[in-house]
Amino acid sequence: MSADDEPAPSAGFTVVDATTWIALAPEQMGSKVKQWLEDPAGDRWLFKAVRAKSD
Repeated sequence: MSADDEPAPSAGFTVVDATTWIALAPEQMGSKVKQWLEDPAGDRWLFKAVRAKSD
């Protein structure tokens, strides 16, 4: 992810580097591609990639 892809700080998101986290399984619900990840502490998180806004 480049700096241009990261949410603005005012968007209320915290950017976390998850490149070393374990990829568990794709999320089947919904129409967007999502992936379940596990952090080093064993907590599971749902990753949804940033998408460009279409006009």
